[in-house]
Amino acid sequence: MSRVKAIGAGLLTGLLVLTACSTPDPDAGKTPPAVGAAEIAQRLDEYLTGMAGQTLESDAQAGPITRGQTTGCTENDVSWGVVPHAERMVTAGAKAGKYYEDLDSWLSGSGLSEYADLQVDNAKTARGVSREGVRLTVRWVLDSPQLTISATGPCSWPADRPGGPAPGHLPSPAAPKWPRSEGYPTDRAVCTSPRRMVFSSDAPPFAGPAPHLTAVIPHADGTDFLYSDPILDEDWAPSYSPVEDTPEESNTQLVACVRVEATADSGRDLTCHYSDSPVATGGAPHEFDLFEANYHVTVRQARDGAVVEQFTLPGTVGDGRTCPDKLYNSYPKLALGLDSKALAGKLRPLAESPR
Repeated sequence: MSRVKAIGAGLLTGLLVLTACSTPDPDAGKTPPAVGAAEIAQRLDEYLTGMAGQTLESDAQAGPITRGQTTGCTENDVSWGVVPHAERMVTAGAKAGKYYEDLDSWLSGSGLSEYADLQVDNAKTARGVSREGVRLTVRWVLDSPQLTISATGPCSWPADRPGGPAPGHLPSPAAPKWPRSEGYPTDRAVCTSPRRMVFSSDAPPFAGPAPHLTAVIPHADGTDFLYSDPILDEDWAPSYSPVEDTPEESNTQLVACVRVEATADSGRDLTCHYSDSPVATGGAPHEFDLFEANYHVTVRQARDGAVVEQFTLPGTVGDGRTCPDKLYNSYPKLALGLDSKALAGKLRPLAESPR
C-alpha cells in the first residue's frame, strides 16, 4: 500500500512540475524595445534643454532636470521594459502665463502627433508626441509663478538587461521653425516673444541710407488698466493695414516695442467721452483714475528681433490726447500718456541717420 502511495505521489509531483512549466509567457509574441533606456534618457534631456533654450529669456529660469524611470510599459509591450522620464521646473513670476503660451507654441509648431491644449479647472496643459514616441508636456496652474515641462518614454530596453539593441541613430529632435513672421505687424508677440515671432523675416536689414522705417508696437504686461497708443506723425513711422500688405510693411527695418508700466495713482482724474464711434465729444462720459506710468522702449530689428537700443520715458500727458480711442469695458485706471514728440525725438537718430 505504501508503495502505491509513493507512486501516486510521484505522479502528482510530475503533474505539478509539468503544470508549472506550461505557464504561458506574458511576453510571448511581443516585440522587445528597439532603443535602449540610456539613449531615450539622453533624448529626453535634449528635448527639455531645447524647449527651455528656444523659448526662455533672462526673466525666466529653468531649474535642473530631474530624471527617473518606471518599470513596466503598456500591456502591449514586454513586461520588463522601462519608461524613462524627465522633468524641469520653470520659474517666471508674473510672466509664467506668457511663457506657457510660448512653450505651447513650441509644441504646436514642432510637428508632434496627438497635440492638444487643454484647461481643466485651474490648470492648463499642452502636450504632444514626437516621432520617436516621446510624450512632451507643458503644465501651468493659473496664477502660479512656475510651470513644468516634462518628457516621458517611450518603452525602452533596460540598461542592466543583457542582449539589448546597439546604440542607434534616433531621428533629429522635433523643433519649431522659429522665428516666424507675424503677418500682422501690430501683434504684441513680436515684442513679448521675439524668439518665436518677428515682424518679418524678409525685412531688409537695419543698414544703408535713411530713412529707416520704424513700426511702433505698444503693449502691457498687466490687464487692469488702459493706455493710449502712441502715434507718430513721421514719414519713417507709417501706419499699417490689418487686412493687406503694404509697401511700408515690407520695407520696415525697425520695430519700437513700447511696454507700458502703470505705477502709482497720480491723484488726478480724467473724463473721456464715448459714443458708438471713436472718441466723440458728445458721447457718454467716463471718468478714469490717472496713474503714473513708465514707457520702456526696446528697439529691435524687424527681420530677426535683435536689440538695437533701449530707453525709458515717463508718461506725462494727462489731457484728452490720453483718452483711448474705444472703451470696451469699464476700466477705472488709465496710464498717463506718452508724449509722441518725446518718443519721436529718441527714435529720430536711428530712423534718420545712414548706417
